[in-house]
Amino acid sequence: MKKLYALFLFLLPGFAWAGPGDTLHVQSHQAVHMSWYGNYDRWAQFPSAAQGPFYKVLMDYTLGCPSSGCSEWDYTTQIFLRRRTGTMDSNQVQNPHVKVGNTTPDSVGISWFPTFTTAWNAGTQSVDTTFNAPLQAILFQNTQQPALATDTLNGWPAWGSYYLFDAQGNITDTVFWNPDTIVYQSYITTYQVFEVIENIEIGRLITPYAGTYPNTWKWTYRFDVTDFQDLLQDSVEIRAFYSGYQDGFTVTLNFHFVEGEPPLKVARLQKMFGGSFPYGNPSNPIGNYMTPLLHQAFPGATRTDALLYITGHGFGGNENCAEFCSKNYYLKVNNQSQASAAVWDNSCGWNPIFPQGGTWVYDRANWCPGGAVPWFRHNVTPFLLGNSNLIGFDMQAFTNVNNNYCSYITEGHVVDYFPATYQNDASVEEILAPSSNPNHSRFNPICGSPKIRIRNNGSTALTSAKIEYGVSGGTAQVYNWTGSLALLAETEVDLPPLGSWFNSFGANTFFARITEANGQTDELAFNNEQQSAFQAVPQMPDSFFIFFKTNMVPGENNWFIEDANGQVVRSRSSFPINTLARDTIRLDPGCYRFRFNDNGGDGIAFWANQQAGTGSLRFMQAVSPYSMLRNFGGDFGNGVDFQFTVGYQMSTGELSAQKWNLYPNPAYDKVTVDFHTELMGNYTFRVLDLLGREVHRQQVALTGETSYTLELRHLPAGSYVLSSHGPGGWTRSDRFLMGSRP
Repeated sequence: MKKLYALFLFLLPGFAWAGPGDTLHVQSHQAVHMSWYGNYDRWAQFPSAAQGPFYKVLMDYTLGCPSSGCSEWDYTTQIFLRRRTGTMDSNQVQNPHVKVGNTTPDSVGISWFPTFTTAWNAGTQSVDTTFNAPLQAILFQNTQQPALATDTLNGWPAWGSYYLFDAQGNITDTVFWNPDTIVYQSYITTYQVFEVIENIEIGRLITPYAGTYPNTWKWTYRFDVTDFQDLLQDSVEIRAFYSGYQDGFTVTLNFHFVEGEPPLKVARLQKMFGGSFPYGNPSNPIGNYMTPLLHQAFPGATRTDALLYITGHGFGGNENCAEFCSKNYYLKVNNQSQASAAVWDNSCGWNPIFPQGGTWVYDRANWCPGGAVPWFRHNVTPFLLGNSNLIGFDMQAFTNVNNNYCSYITEGHVVDYFPATYQNDASVEEILAPSSNPNHSRFNPICGSPKIRIRNNGSTALTSAKIEYGVSGGTAQVYNWTGSLALLAETEVDLPPLGSWFNSFGANTFFARITEANGQTDELAFNNEQQSAFQAVPQMPDSFFIFFKTNMVPGENNWFIEDANGQVVRSRSSFPINTLARDTIRLDPGCYRFRFNDNGGDGIAFWANQQAGTGSLRFMQAVSPYSMLRNFGGDFGNGVDFQFTVGYQMSTGELSAQKWNLYPNPAYDKVTVDFHTELMGNYTFRVLDLLGREVHRQQVALTGETSYTLELRHLPAGSYVLSSHGPGGWTRSDRFLMGSRP
């Protein structure tokens, strides 16, 4: 079993059609305003069967704010394709003979003259008369077209009454209105014939608590919908369902069809069940709704997978089910449990959409506010016996106590596949870091170890892959990955730290490509490489303060700083309560990663946990005027993951920490700098006093391995900063002392 995580990348605009690896784009929804609970249906023209098959089909779901602003609650949204089954069905319809407005009374009494009511007015000592509103009765008398109106009767309501009064206002009599005509109700029974439409869910996400976000806010999620490509052909109706009982969000849906043969071609896709099903009633268990499928072998198919979409909702009573309780589902084949997994997501505190105006940090039943929902997939082929098998899912037994309603929203499919298209093929699916994709922002930017996701697309297990990576235009590195991936299995690969982020183009573009799979060239070339734009990490001074204002539960917190090789160079895990803890950090030139952890998962300043108090976390200058370098806030969920450099700017070239050396320190007459650089050109060395005034400057053209000396005998004793500047904006700062001469 594995979770198929939604792929998050940027929107691919435009429309194109060409050869293998190229992409055709289709849009079904363009900023459609989902203002209230309901369905938002649009038709779109997809590729024909003759244009396929496709190597991959991706759906980009862009959630945005309408002009009236986004909703402040976490609502479920689902994307369906509406499959026309070709099966006809009918509903019995009772067509009335007479209607008054939208009502169908048993009978209608009509007066051709105005009718009225009377009442005694004590103020005027007289009778007030109020006329009744006119009445219109619509008749339906065509037995062949019973919904067609055939006549209209206009009059006033009869069967009412009015009072007669004496001079003192006493009622002396009651007069009843007799109808001039009476129409009695009857019905004509007909049958409304329609084609059965099967809603197939292809994407689900839960909206964030976005009530405070600007109207320009939007977020793009990517879903792999390759298995549904045979249903996304020609003219198809796509439904966006929004469960919110308030306004609202916008939905934009873009589909991308990548040309080429898929690793596994779908032979048949069958829906098992779908809907929101109650959970926790022993007399009506959820298994009654998750109906198993009697699966018959499909000619030529060699693999069968069972797919499950499931999220838990509603809470209260015991265990706060189903939203906040972790329960297992069970895959069953012929009534035997063959696999299980917890319906749970424990990563909400690392949500890239943060902070939110709600309980966004709390882990939930396979979803987080503002997150896409992943499929669960199981290869059931090993469990099938003969040509006929029962395949289904069930949930862990649970009794709901004192909770009005808790449920699981589910969608189950069984997919049969033809034999694998490729024997030996591996692909780079995504670059996770470095990346400027907002969905990976909690762990970007980086200056150390890149991270990518690879997949095996071949029938042969992937046990090794040669991976080249680097900055476009710079020097590439090679990593030989080993492991074991079955067909369609994926894994994240941590690559060794990149030795140089320098490139000759000036653009920040990272690439990763697979050049060999299992020791040989694989069968597809276009899926071997991915590129990502990235941002440079911030540069920190070699000395700074960590200011950590603790809250009332600092035992949940710890932090560490590690170098590019993963070696911890500073750490701390013990803090006083409600106190400002200051640590002085001194680092040699290099790449570093700062990691702050909150084991409670709710940060150090969370509105829903007032008892824990309020903390803050900052990097501060260690020299006057002690300005703030970085403010991490406090509402950050599970923690902070922040990379930075000391002694160089990553985006314009890297100086080897071992090759930069300023000496002597303290100095008396001169200082010497030894360094090696790939950045050739003019360098400026400025010496500043502690008030920031320039007291010395030298400029020189330098290349390669260099040793350069600055004559400073004219400077008085004291502390100084050497500010060095090179080509392309490269800069670094070093502090040194001028001692008193003997």
